[in-house]
Amino acid sequence: WVSAPVVDRNQVDAEEKWLTQMFDGGDQSPEEIARKIRSILWRYAGTMKTDATLEKARQELDAMIPMVNAQCVQNMTDLRTAVEARNMLDLGRIIVAASILRQETRGCYWRIDYPKPDNDNWLKNITVWKDGDHKPKALVNEVNMPKTKIQNVIMTKLRTPADPPIGPG
Repeated sequence: WVSAPVVDRNQVDAEEKWLTQMFDGGDQSPEEIARKIRSILWRYAGTMKTDATLEKARQELDAMIPMVNAQCVQNMTDLRTAVEARNMLDLGRIIVAASILRQETRGCYWRIDYPKPDNDNWLKNITVWKDGDHKPKALVNEVNMPKTKIQNVIMTKLRTPADPPIGPG
């Protein structure tokens, strides 16, 4: 026998509250919200970034939180876009949190303020998660700030990269 998955009633209630809020006349267009999030990420956290641009991205994404929670959904297309915008905001905040930590250039990830790979300090994995993932998360808020953990890379089949195999040039 396969047991049925356990449904977290609090999460279901939180999603229902968010959906009701979306259909009850928010004042933000889901398409406009998604466009703003894409623009912020492209402008400040794209392939070439600095600590200053990443901080600007963090601030602007945090400012989008109330807008994501005040979207005006009028049909199923709007609903899909509203959910995508909420997910884009979560993912964008995660990308920015990890990017602020990684102070080097590696592959297509270019930090203009750190133009070279730094294998001694950054041959590492960054794990990112949302604090409170065990709690209902239908409404995006500051409590759910991305958390990070840096771990050493375990090399079993690959060699440590030579300096500089990656980066500008």
